[in-house]
Amino acid sequence: MSKRSESWYSYPKFNILPIPKDIGWNRLFLNFFPTLRVYSGGGKVLCKDLSIYMLKNWRKIGFLALFLIGGNALAEDATPKKTLLSVGDPAPPLTVGKWIQGGPFDHLEKGKVYLVEFWATWCASCIQQIPHINETYKRLSPKGLNVMGISIAEEDQKLVPRFVKNMGEKMTYPVAIDDMSAGGDTGKMEAAWMDAAAATELPRAFIVNRDGLIAYLGSPSALTDEIIGSILNNKFDIKAARAEFIQRRDNKAKIKQLENDVETYAGAKDWAKAEGALDEIEKLTTADDLDSVALSRISLLLKKKDSAAAAKHAEALAAKSKDSIRVLDSLAWVISLELDPGANLMSIADKAIQRALELGKDKDSSVLETAARLQFLGGKKSLAIATQQKAVDVAEADKKTHLDKVLKSYKEGKLPEE
Repeated sequence: MSKRSESWYSYPKFNILPIPKDIGWNRLFLNFFPTLRVYSGGGKVLCKDLSIYMLKNWRKIGFLALFLIGGNALAEDATPKKTLLSVGDPAPPLTVGKWIQGGPFDHLEKGKVYLVEFWATWCASCIQQIPHINETYKRLSPKGLNVMGISIAEEDQKLVPRFVKNMGEKMTYPVAIDDMSAGGDTGKMEAAWMDAAAATELPRAFIVNRDGLIAYLGSPSALTDEIIGSILNNKFDIKAARAEFIQRRDNKAKIKQLENDVETYAGAKDWAKAEGALDEIEKLTTADDLDSVALSRISLLLKKKDSAAAAKHAEALAAKSKDSIRVLDSLAWVISLELDPGANLMSIADKAIQRALELGKDKDSSVLETAARLQFLGGKKSLAIATQQKAVDVAEADKKTHLDKVLKSYKEGKLPEE
């Protein structure tokens, strides 16, 4: 099975997710907690590094992996089994398959600075970051920054040229596709850079300094002109950056154990200890990943039946993330899993999904599915059917089967089977 042909989420330990029984839910989407590895019941690894591919078929419930893991999903040991590629290490070679536009770069020259960004056409977060990368390219390439986008983990590399062409002026920097000549699911760039660094999320950006060393490894959204400028001007403290990077990586091992603790305590309904472990996770989590902790906390509070506290956290998250379609969608979905969440929580979910619909311009099948579920829960069955039909109409081919079955369930006057 290709590690890129994934479904939306795995069977959880706690039965609160609506999972069609005749669909092989063998994948668990983890956008913010990438330290998990998914296994079949027999222990076979189905997906080596799942988070890098999860965005292709975004599923809201992935945020809840902290304590919903069980059955077919087991936690991967976050302790490095080998020396991993880190900030401060020499950059791997460039081994792209083909340049789609701009370039070509045959190798990384000493004395030059490079921004190497890994992305995929199916990755919603990658697409959201393209304008940021493009503006960085236009603003800083005259000052010596060489920018390139490397498309990896594609189902069909033939889609990339058309995607880049359709982006037009929004994506003018050099773009290449990975070299897949060795066969298998992993290209040479993906293996040498992403896998070597245990980088499991897309998009990922690497900055290579004038000495050929990795000066930055992380989300492109966190890249500022100040960081890039200090690298261009040889004023960047790479030793300090390396120490900070390794500390963050070590924290993931601690988070992994705490995730297990949350799962154990929640299963035993020891809510105080579960929330305490979640508090510790929050302390170790980087700022750009805190939304995931907030969603997990809301779900935990809902399971605890503490609607007032859940509503308080949900309202705060909705306000903080008013421009994030994915967080709003996830928040509304989490609340929609409660068959009777109460008027206050339903109001928060309705406002969140309305804002998500606005951001997605009624063309995001995941958001439309959430909206339909909330409408059905609110007794607006005809509207739910119409909204779910719209989700089917705009969905990618690999999502239509699931969405059609949900639509059929609504037409029969019932929520989808759990």
